[in-house]
Amino acid sequence: MPCLGMSNKTVSVELTETLEANAALGQEIVSLREQLATANKAVDASKTELASLTAELATKEKAIIAATAEIISLKTAVTTAEKSASAKAAEIVAAQGCPPVAGLNVPVPTSPADLMAQFQRISDPKLKTEFYRKHRAILDPK
Repeated sequence: MPCLGMSNKTVSVELTETLEANAALGQEIVSLREQLATANKAVDASKTELASLTAELATKEKAIIAATAEIISLKTAVTTAEKSASAKAAEIVAAQGCPPVAGLNVPVPTSPADLMAQFQRISDPKLKTEFYRKHRAILDPK
């Protein structure tokens, strides 16, 4: 039944145009769905890559932390060995009654017991007096 005031031909033309427009919209919807599916696949791939990179970063951070701890441990061991060697060298020099060689960075014992032991090992009276005067505040606190 034709609409009021419209001929069958006019209704038929409008119906055909509407169907064609509807078909074009359907094709556009299919195209948009395909684009959405492609975009979703790209997002999923990006999420997978992000997870992989995050895991790799965590592994590398752990390796850096372990390497840093090892470096600190090695530095501490080297410092301890250097101090021990320097202290032993100072003991040997003091036991021989010789003053330490100028320019060497030999740590001086700081505890009163260490200074007293070093003082007692010095056999040269002149060196012993110099040592005492230098460390009088520690050796003879009043």
